[in-house]
Amino acid sequence: MIVVATQKRSRMLVRFGQIVGMDATYKTVMWGLPFFILCVVNAQGQAYPAAYFWLSSETKEGIAEVLVCLKSMVPEWAPQIFMVDKSSAEIGAIEMVFPPPDTHTILCDFHVKQSWHRTVNSSEYNVGKKEERVCISVSECIRCWQLLRTAPIWMQPMRPLKSLRGT
Repeated sequence: MIVVATQKRSRMLVRFGQIVGMDATYKTVMWGLPFFILCVVNAQGQAYPAAYFWLSSETKEGIAEVLVCLKSMVPEWAPQIFMVDKSSAEIGAIEMVFPPPDTHTILCDFHVKQSWHRTVNSSEYNVGKKEERVCISVSECIRCWQLLRTAPIWMQPMRPLKSLRGT
């Protein structure tokens, strides 16, 4: 396990870490290790990498160990929402370290749309005409959007960048 989280990145976790995106990518290094990134969204609406980590394999236990490590490095960090792809290892680790109902896990919009596209275009599922395919799970999208909108961080006014610099 290799974790990269500088002091500045730790401050970003405290300041904007109520909503966190986590994703892994592969084949970015010659050893094929999964490379993870934790992102927060700053006051200007820009994604900011708060931590990076590499694991020998993508397991619930390995990811949980990193989250525990980050939590001990940044005890003030209290995430309310994690946005992930449909990785059972990521979701399981989050729920282990930051259990519901204090923290909610939602699926990334891109990955949900990608999954819908694959499903509705697969002959295996025989979904039907294209017009019928749009309504697969609109209620689930609405539920996630409402959950995100009710997060305390969403209700707070945006803070100017100056306040981050202490000026």
